[in-house]
Amino acid sequence: VNSPHDEPGGRFDGASVSPGVGVLYLNGYTDELAAYEACGGYFGEAAEHILEVAFSMDLKLVVQSSDDLVLAVTNPDGTLTCWDATSSSNANVSLHQHFEPGRYDVFVGPTRLQTTSAYRLVLSE
Repeated sequence: VNSPHDEPGGRFDGASVSPGVGVLYLNGYTDELAAYEACGGYFGEAAEHILEVAFSMDLKLVVQSSDDLVLAVTNPDGTLTCWDATSSSNANVSLHQHFEPGRYDVFVGPTRLQTTSAYRLVLSE
């Protein structure tokens, strides 16, 4: 079950996820004015997406883009986990991990400063 969450400006998509979510598509674009460097990429102050995970579950996140992007997730305990295209076997950034219930802030950023890239974030079980 998903319930979109729109932030001011329409730049952000969010979702509540629980078992049976199937496949969920969230479109977005990176922040051209990104000022924070982390995980080999550049990020803005606010997360591109917010995931509210209702139950302990395995999820796969894939960032589809023609540009080189980095994926960073702030876990409910505040730790930051990073993935980039070099950590996967294809050009898309992907991760598959176990998620505990809680809020996850998802950041998608370019590997070059002051660039904007469109992408699609695909979530699946």
